[in-house]
Amino acid sequence: YFVFVFGFALSAREAFGQTLTSSCGGNSETNSNGCIYGFVSGNCVLTVTNCSGEFTFGSVSGNGRISVPSGVPSVNGASISGNGCLATEDAATTVSVLDVSGNGKIANGGSCGVCIAGENPLWSCTKVETILARDVSIGDSIRVAAAAADGDDDDGTTCSDVYYVYRHEGLSPALRFHVSSGNDRSDNKASSFAVSRNHIVYVGTSFEDRRPVLSQDVKLGDKLVTAGKGSAAVDVVKIESDFVDLVNVLTVDPHLEIQTGGDGSGGNVVISAHSYDEVTYGAIFAPVKYVYLAFGPAAVEYMKPLFDYVDASMTKPSFRGVANKLLVLDA
Repeated sequence: YFVFVFGFALSAREAFGQTLTSSCGGNSETNSNGCIYGFVSGNCVLTVTNCSGEFTFGSVSGNGRISVPSGVPSVNGASISGNGCLATEDAATTVSVLDVSGNGKIANGGSCGVCIAGENPLWSCTKVETILARDVSIGDSIRVAAAAADGDDDDGTTCSDVYYVYRHEGLSPALRFHVSSGNDRSDNKASSFAVSRNHIVYVGTSFEDRRPVLSQDVKLGDKLVTAGKGSAAVDVVKIESDFVDLVNVLTVDPHLEIQTGGDGSGGNVVISAHSYDEVTYGAIFAPVKYVYLAFGPAAVEYMKPLFDYVDASMTKPSFRGVANKLLVLDA
């Protein structure tokens, strides 16, 4: 095995010279500008561009991601480790990676998506029962948190319309948070929830003093905001990596109540419906919300292919690039 790996590395260097030393890291976003790239690490997102043949890379590590468009027939790489992810737009693209370890993932025809887990339980005001996020439909009404003085209910929660839903294909890397609760529950999953690493959760002792934080920055012992007037925050007691189906559920009021405490509102964690940045994310999907408010669910469903393209692009070249697309469409 060692001889094989060493031989692969040696042949790569001989074939590509210094080209394989190209790298990106930190929170950067970059393009390959060709069919050969070196190392992707940190939170870097690499998009393969100007390549119509086999794409070859050195390694993906940390939270790095590589996005491969449908025009690339095959991918060849040395390793994917940590929470690294390689996603191909076309399931027919063949992928060969010498070593995949840790939480490394190959999403062939899938995505390294950003959203909430499809298994997260939500309270449906439409059906008056708990439903899973993956089963929510455009036009449904689900329970969200609201400032106690502004809520329709005395407990500081209200119902809000779902104006858009997008289900990512396949399984994607996520973080699962186990939280302490005042309720004595034996079902471990009922006291946990999962979101992508760039989804926004709220740290704080109450909804009014909430602080939006990317899920990957939450630490053990942090207090997460819960819904309900006078409801105590819950402590994060365990964080683990997971692979889940991801779904984007956007509500007019973007403060989703996850049923971590049961069917009652007490002890239910509140998270944002948005990823990356609340203001920017909300602005990008504002046209979808306006279509819903003006013309209803049928209009959003009719235009869904366009909106789905925008949503899927969130994991591609640039978050700012998506914003620019919508600014052009909205002009």
